[in-house]
Amino acid sequence: MQKTYLRMRRFILLLTSIVFAVSIYAGPKKLREGKWYSELQINATTVIPFIFDVNVASKKTTINIVNASEKIALTDVSYHKDSVFISFPTYDSELRCKIVANNSIRGAWYNHAKKGNYFIPFIASSGDRPRFKANPALFDVSGK
Repeated sequence: MQKTYLRMRRFILLLTSIVFAVSIYAGPKKLREGKWYSELQINATTVIPFIFDVNVASKKTTINIVNASEKIALTDVSYHKDSVFISFPTYDSELRCKIVANNSIRGAWYNHAKKGNYFIPFIASSGDRPRFKANPALFDVSGK
């Protein structure tokens, strides 16, 4: 009985060590390449939607925020475990997000230029979708 207990204990210790080692060397989660739809939650009823593209080349992540024909390139993207940090150096701000799924991140946009710990909640999901929802016209203004 004692020998069986010791073998089981060694087996559990070995299994735990293997799981721990694999989790350490698995590396941080990364953003999926492609288009992402995102929103800054200004208040309970107002959001600012925007689209960004994630590109990875030579293990370096670049993000392009798209606003019509304008593109803002962000090259200071870093990962730590399940988090991603995206710096906006021109605007003295950053996004700090947790990768909650393969196609979803959640966090906040921090504006370091403002006093205090100023932030706006942020969410994003991968996939190509329109920035604004199409609203049907309330009146026919075609002139016919």
